[in-house]
Amino acid sequence: MNIRFEFFFNYYTYLSFRPNCYFENSTKKLFSFASKLTHWFSPDFIGNINLTLGNRRYYFDNDLLTIYNQYETQKLVLGGSLDYSIIDELNISGGYQHTKFESFSVNYFFLGLRSKIIY
Repeated sequence: MNIRFEFFFNYYTYLSFRPNCYFENSTKKLFSFASKLTHWFSPDFIGNINLTLGNRRYYFDNDLLTIYNQYETQKLVLGGSLDYSIIDELNISGGYQHTKFESFSVNYFFLGLRSKIIY
């Protein structure tokens, strides 16, 4: 089960909360809580901070439309990113994310270009 609560504090700041429940056939129950804060510093410059606490595996990310079919239980995700619009159809994005699982951690650094396809 996955639901979302969304709050707009003002025209420039947005916060979302996503509690998540996962029930396995073996009666194992996993609960997690994800949150994302987005702030528009200007129309061309956006910052994001995300935090996930709890236990999750085999979950569906409805923002990315992605199924995470991971056997290891995820405990924490903490990250941030900045997006800058170079022109209307081209953004540069960069950020960091720390992900903690039961027996290991992964640190992601990313920098890239994102483009809109208009036809």
